[in-house]
Amino acid sequence: MLDEPAFKTLHEVLFRHRRSHVYAVLDGASVPDLVPRLAAGKQANCCLFSGDLSPDLAAAAPYLVQLDPAAALTRALLTEGWRGHWGIYACVDDRVPFMDMRRHFRRFLMVRSPEGESVYFRFYDPRVFRVYLPTCNEKEMEHVYGPVKFFGLEDADGSVLRVWKHTLSPRVEKIPLGAGVGAGR
Repeated sequence: MLDEPAFKTLHEVLFRHRRSHVYAVLDGASVPDLVPRLAAGKQANCCLFSGDLSPDLAAAAPYLVQLDPAAALTRALLTEGWRGHWGIYACVDDRVPFMDMRRHFRRFLMVRSPEGESVYFRFYDPRVFRVYLPTCNEKEMEHVYGPVKFFGLEDADGSVLRVWKHTLSPRVEKIPLGAGVGAGR
């Protein structure tokens, strides 16, 4: 949980670019009541899984949400979800359509294991993403970023916002959130 000064720092960094949209890729398995929260909000959102899902799978699925900087849902995601591994954030040029972002992120849901099996890849878990991204070569980096200007995610202890900028090799800006980071959930 973030206090007000830490929230303001996080919010300012994520929404500092004009002519950009900020998206959250959220883990339904980590965010309590995500589906009802999304239904109650007015922000564009969709499940990254396709087809008819059972209620249990829909509740645990990953979701893409276009964040409104002034919305209550955005505040809740940033304050309640920080240190809870609720998801990752992406800043994108505002000319990129929402459904293009859905298609982009859906490309990463399944990967091949070293044994050649298709497995789910939980890239939207910041614990996974911050380990995965530094392992990417230039071609993979271009593929992962696509239209994304930067990714924002919590550090291991939640006291730092890591901003992964779109470059050919990982370039990370670490922004301290100060004493305003609570004990998590």
